[in-house]
Amino acid sequence: MLTALLPALDDIDRIRENSEMDDSFKAVAAKIDKAFEKFGVEKFGEKGEDFDPTKHEAILHKPDADADKETVDTVVEAGYRIGDRVIRAARVVVAPRKTDNGQLANELTLSWLPLAGAGSRRLTEWSNTEYKPPSVSLRSTALASGSQP
Repeated sequence: MLTALLPALDDIDRIRENSEMDDSFKAVAAKIDKAFEKFGVEKFGEKGEDFDPTKHEAILHKPDADADKETVDTVVEAGYRIGDRVIRAARVVVAPRKTDNGQLANELTLSWLPLAGAGSRRLTEWSNTEYKPPSVSLRSTALASGSQP
């Protein structure tokens, strides 16, 4: 049941970050937060914390000249756990650490959210141009999941 409610919690977080909530919506959101706390559900994932693959899912690497270690640059979707059990890893943008020669890694990793059975893919981009995601057609989704067109 918890996993079914996570998209609604994500929407509440987006509203908190991007718009002004009226008092009635704030009250409802606070009640939902308290209900999850009552059952031991803890939200995690903060900008600036060390990247930990056991609790974070890196959906994108974003070069950062100041990063000495892999850190969370942006939290796209918060993670949730009950005690030590991760219910959903936090989906994050990672600022990669510098390589041994002091340069930033130019590798771009993108994890595709499940869409019609599509799994994870790894993309490498050797320039520092801004990445623009490709459009996904039903044909490319079927091919990514191993289905025949």
